[in-house]
Amino acid sequence: MRFTDQFLDDLRERVSISDVVGTRVTWERSKTRPQRGDYWGCCPFHGESRPSFHCEDKKGRYHCFGCGASGNHFKFFMDLDGVTFPRAVEIVASLAGVSLPGSEETADEKRERMKREADRARRNVQKEADDRREQERKAESVRSIWEGGVAIAGTLAETYLRTRSIELADFPAGMAWMPSLRFHSRLKLGTERHPALIGGVQSKSRKLVAVWRIFLGPDGKAISDKEGKKVKLGFGPATGGAVRLGPVTETLRLTEGIETGLGVMLLTKPNASTWATLSTSGMMNFEIPEGVKRLEIYADGDRHRLNNKTGDLMEPPGIVAAKKLQERARQEGVEAVVHPSPEPDDWLDVWVQRKKDEQRISHYR
Repeated sequence: MRFTDQFLDDLRERVSISDVVGTRVTWERSKTRPQRGDYWGCCPFHGESRPSFHCEDKKGRYHCFGCGASGNHFKFFMDLDGVTFPRAVEIVASLAGVSLPGSEETADEKRERMKREADRARRNVQKEADDRREQERKAESVRSIWEGGVAIAGTLAETYLRTRSIELADFPAGMAWMPSLRFHSRLKLGTERHPALIGGVQSKSRKLVAVWRIFLGPDGKAISDKEGKKVKLGFGPATGGAVRLGPVTETLRLTEGIETGLGVMLLTKPNASTWATLSTSGMMNFEIPEGVKRLEIYADGDRHRLNNKTGDLMEPPGIVAAKKLQERARQEGVEAVVHPSPEPDDWLDVWVQRKKDEQRISHYR
């Protein structure tokens, strides 16, 4: 059966790509922003424990940064279930409550369609109300966590930064720790409470919207999970915002991690501010404030990976995210350049090596 472009476009308008994919994928609440049509979850095409599968309603597309799978409403079912294109159209049409061309809708089918549409409308109303309540609850929790923090000077948070070769003495004379960084003595992690370095995430309008937490042990070192990775968790809708390590400047330097941002500050001249977007998704969705004319994006040097489906070499996620932001910035009239760090290091590693070299040179003078 052939379908007109108008019919296919109508289906895509009636049912969002997130509704289609959502029949098989559970969205990650901490990264997903339904109000913006921006969804993240674990990829249904390959096994993973951390969400790298992105779905964007505005574009009507999905993409996995892990295996490279991508497509639209119909391709999703064709690739996942191995069905034909006509069958995929039939499935999407059913979700949209639309009859296929050439088929006359019976009275029973009409009643069933109207029932589905009414149920969908009720679910949408309930979902919007639930989302509002959840946003209000998170906003209050974010404020409570932030207000419970103190300046990091003399705390375990400063000790932690010292373990990463970041010391206040390395910055220009007279400089103090950034007010966007605080120390909290007892934050909940699972069933326990631990000290943490917290970063305040501000939106484009400077509103505090989330906090970033790096959990610490009694010795000031970061707590690690079972895989040996540092336990760092966001709380609140951080996408689009950043931890501001300085004021708005015409040139803005961006990194993913807070520590990497501090490393870039130490490596560069103090003529521009550095902000941390916290993740690849945060980098891609960063909202550029008014007054910024140039972005310098210091991308993480993640390792290149093979596409599990094609065997092709893929660009590292950090580079992909940086280039996506670069493209969008240029569309908005903002100059943007990408500085990839040496693979597999990040820019903090570059600072650490420079500091060691300077100390060795100083020792022999």
